[in-house]
Amino acid sequence: MGLVKITFDGSTVSAKQDADINYHLGGLVPAGIIKGLGSELSYSSSNNYITFQDGYVQIYGRRLYIEAGSRVYISLDSTKYGYVIITINLTTNSATLGIAETTSSSYPTLTQQNLSKSGTIYQFPICKYSKTSTSLNIDSEYQRIFIEPALAIATSALTKANEISLKSRYVSASLFDVGTLKQEYSATLKVHFSFNSVYLVVFATGDPYGFGALINVCGTIFYTGMELFFNSNQTQIRDTTNKNWINVSISGTGDGNITISFDSGASGVPGLITIYEFYVQ
Repeated sequence: MGLVKITFDGSTVSAKQDADINYHLGGLVPAGIIKGLGSELSYSSSNNYITFQDGYVQIYGRRLYIEAGSRVYISLDSTKYGYVIITINLTTNSATLGIAETTSSSYPTLTQQNLSKSGTIYQFPICKYSKTSTSLNIDSEYQRIFIEPALAIATSALTKANEISLKSRYVSASLFDVGTLKQEYSATLKVHFSFNSVYLVVFATGDPYGFGALINVCGTIFYTGMELFFNSNQTQIRDTTNKNWINVSISGTGDGNITISFDSGASGVPGLITIYEFYVQ
């Protein structure tokens, strides 16, 4: 028991130790084609053979190089569905290029054990195909797994982050009936809920005669879309004098409406409600 020197002259490092480090440096991706090295195992088919260009594969940190021109033969004996696979067997310390097929309408289930733990066998698919007794069909839409360099992943994440911007929209309602000069104590606003959005409810005193003046803000409240959709929320805001408190109830419904009401007969109720929705796009 004690220290094991790994990156030292004359050190003896086990394949398991080296593989564990590679696995973690590769972003903990169990198996994948290493992006950007060689020809990334591009392939073609001809005369019942599937032929690969060169590339590197890492399976739980254990790396393999597949030489250009490596190929497998697909026998057109019947209707089957299959993968071209790389198989690692730690019990026999072997790595092979072969196929796995099934006669059912679904593709075969591959053995993929955790080689960083107690597993010994992992089958990694690098091509997907189907066949009949007369034809071989390569699935060109098959999404193979790649292990990307850390810098490429970081650059991609930064690009996506730079493309994201904060958007907003709003709806408002007046609580003052200009025709009758009557103060209302409730309002219903139509909001298209999104659980991923944040909503800011602003209570303010507006010009009841329609000149658009904003006198003062009596309170602002943040809600998530989920809160507005499922809950009935009670809170308090300041009255128009900014000296007293008024009880407010806010509830959402499945049709996207938000109902806001105050204590009936309360004085100093703000005359304008605005709901701002903020979302990322």
